[in-house]
Amino acid sequence: IPIGSDSDGKRYEGTFDGNGHMVSMMRVSGNEKLGLFGTVGNSTGTARTVIKNLEIATNLIQLQSAGKYAGGIAGYVNGPDVTISLCKNTGSLALNPADTGNYFGGILGGIGNVEGTVLDGCGNSAGGIIAGGSCDNVGGVLGGFESGTANAEIRNSYNLGTVAGQSNVGGITGNTAGTAQKIKNSYNAGTVSGNSSIGGIIGSSVADSIANCIYERGATADSLAVELESSKLKSWGAAWKLNGGKLSQGTETGISWAQDAENHNGYPYAVTGKLRDAENWESVLQSAADGLVDITKPEGTPYQISTAEQLAWFAYQVNHVEGMSGARAVLTADIDMKEAESKYKSAGRLKWEPIGKRGTAGYTGSFESSNPADAADIHKIYQIQNLYVKTDGP
Repeated sequence: IPIGSDSDGKRYEGTFDGNGHMVSMMRVSGNEKLGLFGTVGNSTGTARTVIKNLEIATNLIQLQSAGKYAGGIAGYVNGPDVTISLCKNTGSLALNPADTGNYFGGILGGIGNVEGTVLDGCGNSAGGIIAGGSCDNVGGVLGGFESGTANAEIRNSYNLGTVAGQSNVGGITGNTAGTAQKIKNSYNAGTVSGNSSIGGIIGSSVADSIANCIYERGATADSLAVELESSKLKSWGAAWKLNGGKLSQGTETGISWAQDAENHNGYPYAVTGKLRDAENWESVLQSAADGLVDITKPEGTPYQISTAEQLAWFAYQVNHVEGMSGARAVLTADIDMKEAESKYKSAGRLKWEPIGKRGTAGYTGSFESSNPADAADIHKIYQIQNLYVKTDGP
């Protein structure tokens, strides 16, 4: 029997911390609002309803024909200011194959005409199966929004598993139905299937509902998200991009993306901490080359360099791009490398790779210092300070 219901006015409106534990082998049957929780949302006070740190695996939800609102964590949100965070499905969450209905999600079935719902750091993990039968509005995280849902957001969420339904089927959510419903900083690397309106992030969407989302090449695509090949999605740079171009989203959400080879099969994963520091300037510029770190490239002939990122870009081009060993550059401002490093490394120093070190050929171009704003001052001396170099060989 789900915790909390609308039928008797007893919605769940407290705080439930799963403390990282799993609920499995759950079986629930009925015609609406099914899950570990039935209906959640504040109806009597002003406190925020919170469900967090919980894993759902291998459960059967029997949604009777033409029923609606079923999810692994909760069936329905029918009150303001609800947060579901760091919850995931790792097993099979299934309807009976012949069941029809509406709003079926790995974490949450549906959100009603309320405001302030946030799903943060939630997902359908590798091996997770959201088997929606003949249900419409099916998603790896949320089944779908209703048209009156306001100021609602899914962020830092993912699908690595399988999501299947009838129509409006998405890796993150089956639909968005209004402009006040947003999906951001999320990705799909799984399989989504259905008969109509299918997407890696959203099955059926309204304009401007997706921001900063990614899908893996070879997985189910989404025209409103950015495509990345698997090796790029499994990188420090992908987590950086999903964090909005920073190591931590800080107090803005409390949850950020992390990434390393040992966890989540290399894919980014949500944490309450931060992304690990960049290893060196090379890794930052490799991520920039992959389109994951935004830098302003130097312009002009020769290249006019005024920032640490532009200097690192020049070094990367010389060391890695064919035909760039003789590139010309001019330094047009003082650069403090240590000051710039703090953006990519929270402690310690970011190692510099010398220009011309890679490969057998050295640097053969010209690198000068001048003030382009003053044609008469062609020998202006600018300085590069606090450059950190550590090398074990020539």
